[in-house]
Amino acid sequence: MASIQFFVDYKASAGNYIVDADGNKMLDLFTNISSVPLGYNHPALIEAALGDEMLTSLVNRPALGVFPGENWGDRLRDVMMKIAPRGTDNIITMMCGTCSNENGMKLMFMKYAEKMRGGRLDFTPEELSTAMTGQMPGIPKMCVLSF
Repeated sequence: MASIQFFVDYKASAGNYIVDADGNKMLDLFTNISSVPLGYNHPALIEAALGDEMLTSLVNRPALGVFPGENWGDRLRDVMMKIAPRGTDNIITMMCGTCSNENGMKLMFMKYAEKMRGGRLDFTPEELSTAMTGQMPGIPKMCVLSF
């Protein structure tokens, strides 16, 4: 397979160092698309993974967007609000980094449109009817350029 770079010995990998199947130890700046920010085999993550909640999640692999466990809301609040920016009273989780960026842009546009409406949260009949046809004032002309 052309996409495989090398085979990894995950048991031997530690911290920011990845070990390949031949025993070569390398500084890993990729960290599995940044999905291992604390490094490989972090003791606190291993300890957390040994708990019953993690075992239940790993075995059942819940589709959290469709069938979250009964305590999912509490778990999100308890974990995420500890690290949320000061003054934040709500969180929105996303599937991936791209979804996060897209949603951030969408929220930015929504906040800007609210500001352009003078803070009004409701919509005029003209805004509603023109939004259905993709016209202004219902759909303001906004875009993001990326290079």
